[in-house]
Amino acid sequence: MVIWLSLLVVLVNIGIIAGLGIKWSREGPQGFRWPVLIVNAALIFLNLLIVQSVGQIPAGSRGVVLRFGAVTTKTFGEGLYFKVPFVESVIQMPVQTFAFEAPAAAASKDLQDVQTTVTVQYSLRPESVNRVYQQLRLDYADRIIKPSIQESVKAVTARFNAEELITRRPEVRNGIEQVLQDKVADFGIRIDGLAITNFDFSKVFTQSIEAKVVAVQRALEAENRLRQIETEAKQREAQAVGEAQAILRVATAQAEANNLVNKTLT
Repeated sequence: MVIWLSLLVVLVNIGIIAGLGIKWSREGPQGFRWPVLIVNAALIFLNLLIVQSVGQIPAGSRGVVLRFGAVTTKTFGEGLYFKVPFVESVIQMPVQTFAFEAPAAAASKDLQDVQTTVTVQYSLRPESVNRVYQQLRLDYADRIIKPSIQESVKAVTARFNAEELITRRPEVRNGIEQVLQDKVADFGIRIDGLAITNFDFSKVFTQSIEAKVVAVQRALEAENRLRQIETEAKQREAQAVGEAQAILRVATAQAEANNLVNKTLT
C-alpha cells in the first residue's frame, strides 16, 4: 500500500513539474525546459527515498521489521532507524506496562460460588515482539491474557475453602499470579503484577459468615465478661484476706498488750 501511494505521489509531482517546465509564449506552449524538469524530478524522488528510509520509534516501543509484508527477525529500538525503502516496513509494538481488569467466576474447594475481579499488569518481552506480532498481531490481551486469567482464577480458587479465600488472600493472589505467568510466558508476555480487587460470594454464604462473626464476637464478649468477673472475685478475695490479716494483727497486738499489763500488775 505504501509503495503504491509513494509511486502515485511521484507521478503527480512529475506531472506538475512537466506543466511548469513548458515554455509559454503569446502563441502558446513552445516545449519543455528539460533540465528543470529532470532536476526537480530527481529532487522529488530523492526526498521520497529519504522519507521511505527513515523513521522513529517512540519511547516504550520496539519496531518489528517486515520485508514485503513478511515478519523478519530484525527489530528496531527506540529512536531513529533506517530501512530499505519500498521493501521494508516497520510496525510499532509497545513494550511498556499496561493494566487489564477482568471479572472471573469460579468455585471454591467447598463448592461455594465466587465472583472475582482481578487487575493484571503485563508487558511484552522486547526480545519477543516479532513473534508476538506474527502470531497475535496487536490484540494479544483479548486473545491470550483474558482467557488465561479465567483459567488461573478457577485453578487456584479450587484449592481453598471460601473462608480461606479471605483469610489467606495474599497466598491466593500469589498463586493466581504464578499460574498466569506460566500460561502466558510461551507467548512472549510478562506478568508484572496482579491484584485481587474484589471477592463476592453467594448471599447465603455471606449471611452465614456474618452470623459466624456475630457469634464469635458474642463469645469474645462473654469470655471477657467472665474474665472480668474472675478478676473482681479475686480482688474481693484479696481484699477480704487483707482485712482478716489486719484484724488478726490488731487482735495479736491487743493480746500482747494485755499480757504486758498482766505482767506489770503481777
